[in-house]
Amino acid sequence: YKINTTIGKQSVSNSIAQAIDDLTKAEQLLSDVYPSNEKVRINKSVVEGFLARMYLYQNNWEMAQHYAKKLINNSTFKIEPVTTVFVKESTSAIWQLKPEVEGKNTLEAVEYQYESLPPPFVRLGTNLINAFEKGDLRKEHWVKFIGTDSLNASAFKYKKKGLTSPSQEYSIILRLEEMYLIAAEASAVKGEWHEFNTYINVIRSRAGLSMLNITEYQEAIQALKQERRVEFFCEFGHRFYDLKRWNLLNEMMQVK
Repeated sequence: YKINTTIGKQSVSNSIAQAIDDLTKAEQLLSDVYPSNEKVRINKSVVEGFLARMYLYQNNWEMAQHYAKKLINNSTFKIEPVTTVFVKESTSAIWQLKPEVEGKNTLEAVEYQYESLPPPFVRLGTNLINAFEKGDLRKEHWVKFIGTDSLNASAFKYKKKGLTSPSQEYSIILRLEEMYLIAAEASAVKGEWHEFNTYINVIRSRAGLSMLNITEYQEAIQALKQERRVEFFCEFGHRFYDLKRWNLLNEMMQVK
């Protein structure tokens, strides 16, 4: 404990490097097969997903794309319609957390949902609500408005609040949609425009939005920032880490 009191803070780059080292070792030790018939235990696919994310945070575009594409091409996983992304049988889920007892559902539903005003804990910011494009199915199915002023809304990705028989929703930590947007971002940096448009349009089309045909880097990055914002809101801090790596954390100062 005396040594621990004098240990300095690790840099972000060192922490990510250590994470990649751990994940690379785990990749060699784990099987491609899930240990059970659910996706609640870690296998090699889970490690590949986190490697794609860590290499993204490291700006290692070649490796980020490599691991993202491994999961995109893995027949175990399929893009799920907006309406069923967060059910426990979701085909896009790579790793889920199971409730501690059968019949319970997610803590996310308990934390984010509310039925009356004023909101007891949290509500979605109006900046996020206004960020959705017209006709985006994610706003229709993942945002629940309370009252009549269109200002108060809760995250409604997880819909089962309380007990059901059996459990119907598990918390999703890692899902295939993230891999498509990682592959798209790597493709944009590398100037691979056919691949970029293919990957990002898979996400947009299942949200009911028009297809993009982008061939310019800054426009591509703006499109990616938009898609990541409306795809991953209220999921394990994605927005914070994205703003951090884009040097845009000051945007959070406006709402925090």
